[in-house]
Amino acid sequence: MASRSSGKVQEGVKHLAAGDKCLQTGFFKWKPDFEGAAQSYKDAANCFKVARAHEEAKSAFVKAAKALESSGSDFHAAKYFEQAAMMAKELKQGEEAARFFQQAGILFRENGSVDTAGIMLDRAGKILEPLDGSKALEMYLSAADLSEDADKLRQATESLAKAIQLMVKYRKFDDCIKAMQHQLILNDKLSNYQFMHKISLSIILVHLCRDDYVAGERYFRDACAIDGFGESDAAALAEELLQAYDSGDSEAMEKTTSDQYFSFISTEIARLARALKGPQDLAPPDPVLGQHQPSSLAAYSRQAKSAGDPARPIA
Repeated sequence: MASRSSGKVQEGVKHLAAGDKCLQTGFFKWKPDFEGAAQSYKDAANCFKVARAHEEAKSAFVKAAKALESSGSDFHAAKYFEQAAMMAKELKQGEEAARFFQQAGILFRENGSVDTAGIMLDRAGKILEPLDGSKALEMYLSAADLSEDADKLRQATESLAKAIQLMVKYRKFDDCIKAMQHQLILNDKLSNYQFMHKISLSIILVHLCRDDYVAGERYFRDACAIDGFGESDAAALAEELLQAYDSGDSEAMEKTTSDQYFSFISTEIARLARALKGPQDLAPPDPVLGQHQPSSLAAYSRQAKSAGDPARPIA
């Protein structure tokens, strides 16, 4: 096995030399042969890959990509940058892998393969998450935009969901609400109403984490315009959440925010729910003075639906 690997490495070195020769110019050769060089570099990369010489394979794939980029073959150049990224990933070189995925995305977009460009940026974001959360967020948002431009709405919602998780994790609540509202628009186009229910509950939760009960309650009423929301588990949980927050009932808050439904939305939303506190850190209600009981929001949703009361648009 070792001798076979050594033989493949030697074969790869020969292909590299052939590629370098294709790029040389002279008295009788005025222009570099970029396509010939790319083919030799690709052959070298595959030899190194078989020998599990990932560093050499990565370098050869980059050479092939740059040669094809110089020849104007952006699509194939992008494919080789993608291969280089995979080699860097094998080597646990996260930042370099993300950079190659991003370069592949740029070239795919320029070639008109916008949806594939979105996939490349999404992969870059995934690699960057443990390394640079801000950069990963940028990649996910760009990926979502590209996928939406390509009318790949499901792909766009997946990238946007990853961006939202980072916003929640880093408590970027204002941006998070805007992204969630756009997520609603995309899922409405897909008629994915059950997921819209989860997003709506998440928006209410984030409003409460911003200590804005009024916005949370107002949004609950708006969410009743979504098909099936008023009768959903998400609506019932949202009502309990708002009542516990408004009344300052710490026991009710703990019970509500521990509900398993939050974990069905996402890990970060579940963590955010468990961390939620209310006004004055939700001190237990005074048994003598009692507590204010807000009007039933779920009842409002049922009344609005039966009466045809139009809710404000969600956007």
